[in-house]
Amino acid sequence: MTGETDLQRLLASMTPRLLARTYLFATLAPGVPIPTGLEPVMQFREREGLPRQRRYGP
Repeated sequence: MTGETDLQRLLASMTPRLLARTYLFATLAPGVPIPTGLEPVMQFREREGLPRQRRYGP
């Protein structure tokens, strides 16, 4: 399957809609369950998005 690669054509064909809902973007640590009552529209994981512990200061 070949997808469209022309950015101008892709943008011209978009028909975005604003849905009357409240959305949020959150990061959960691995293994943490989705809080009760939330219904994810989309979930994704990327290496650089995983929580990491870093030391700041001297």
